[in-house]
Amino acid sequence: MIYSRQVVSNTGKVKDIDDDGILPYRVQLKCDECDAVWGTSVDNWKRKKLRNAHNGLDLCKNCVKKGNRNPAYGKNPHKNMSEEEIKILRDNLSKTLSGKNNPMYGKRHSPETRALQSRSKVDLIAEGKFNIKSCNRGRKAFYVSTKSGIQFYADSILELARMIELDNDASVIEWTKHHGIRIPYVFDGVDYNYVPDFLIKNEKGSIIEEVKGRMMPRDVEKQQQAIIYCRENGYKYRMITGNDLQDLANYKKLLKEIK
Repeated sequence: MIYSRQVVSNTGKVKDIDDDGILPYRVQLKCDECDAVWGTSVDNWKRKKLRNAHNGLDLCKNCVKKGNRNPAYGKNPHKNMSEEEIKILRDNLSKTLSGKNNPMYGKRHSPETRALQSRSKVDLIAEGKFNIKSCNRGRKAFYVSTKSGIQFYADSILELARMIELDNDASVIEWTKHHGIRIPYVFDGVDYNYVPDFLIKNEKGSIIEEVKGRMMPRDVEKQQQAIIYCRENGYKYRMITGNDLQDLANYKKLLKEIK
């Protein structure tokens, strides 16, 4: 849509965009989808209107490539590549965008963006749709539960050892990481959500459990909010560390195997 007119001629005369002699004049357009504003010549704007591009919509450079307007929409550009070739491509891309080559180098996301990222990620984790092995934090592992037959992603070797322990514990009726629980908390003035590691059921009830190798200031706030959440929703809360494992020998063995 037309947002405003900008006169750039030396005479300073304001002319309507439909008048003749349009080349010296520019208009500001507002994107019909995201409300972004940009400038262009009247000649260029009219030419696109005559072609009826994008069904008559005025779209910014980002929205013009969204969804099925993107020529790559629904296509897989890597379908003819082997896994090794894809891995090399990703590694090269990672190096290209590292350090000062990264557009976010030296910058921080706004509190609103960080809150949105947190909500998006925890929604996927809680539903078991986020491949946590793609994250760079800690050592990752796959594990298939002998109690449920479901494959889970272990976010650390400590978590993997706990999964094995839960499967071997006769008092545990069932356990899962795909419980859909999201607990809101605030850290450094930003709203976040987090997904506890396990929901465990035994004869005495249900337990929300968090597995931590070490406590950070952010984890303290998570723990406090998790305790409140459990109190209000009829769960018990438990946080365990490596020293709390009953089978420490297995944990130490796993640590040696992945070195």
